[in-house]
Amino acid sequence: MKIFLIYPQIDVSLSYNYGLGYIASVLKVGGHTVDYVMLKNREDSLELYKKIQKQRPEIIGFSVMTSQANYVGDVVKTIKKNSHVFIVCGGIHPTLKPEYLSEVSGLDAIVRGEGEFPLCELADTIKEKRNYFQIKNFWFRKGEGIIKNDLRPLVDIDKLPFPDKSILDYQQLLDQSGGANRFIFSRGCFFDCPYCSNYGIIIEKL
Repeated sequence: MKIFLIYPQIDVSLSYNYGLGYIASVLKVGGHTVDYVMLKNREDSLELYKKIQKQRPEIIGFSVMTSQANYVGDVVKTIKKNSHVFIVCGGIHPTLKPEYLSEVSGLDAIVRGEGEFPLCELADTIKEKRNYFQIKNFWFRKGEGIIKNDLRPLVDIDKLPFPDKSILDYQQLLDQSGGANRFIFSRGCFFDCPYCSNYGIIIEKL
């Protein structure tokens, strides 16, 4: 199954999205084809629409920060005008505000929390034409209603494949970000600062 993973970074500093990198690796291990797309400006969006029409992915997944939520909503609506592709949004914004699903027409689902195995399970299920509405970590749009599934246990990061960097020009990305390179050795945070998104996720888990 062909899947596009999209990281919107309009008017912000460019960086590699490790979350999507991990998801891409798990999807590839599961036998799926993955393309990683960065939206750095409005022109990139126009190229994305052309790419969707040409390659016809079956699933498109966005990683959404709150600063990008309105822009992603507009992109989703435009895609749906010209394609029946299944569209899902994950990341910090949908995790803390899953009602985003009802706010964006054309959005089929949101994934809350970790997305590696939920998205791979979704891809497998759609490919096999089975019912996917019970997959944990997802909220699904179904007709006029929304199906709200529970969260699954957190993943041991050491059991995940390394995040995929072969699906983009990583050296070019380093050059564009001033030569800065980031590494992630764990997930979560030891602290619970009330102004941070991690705090909201902790409260949600409780």
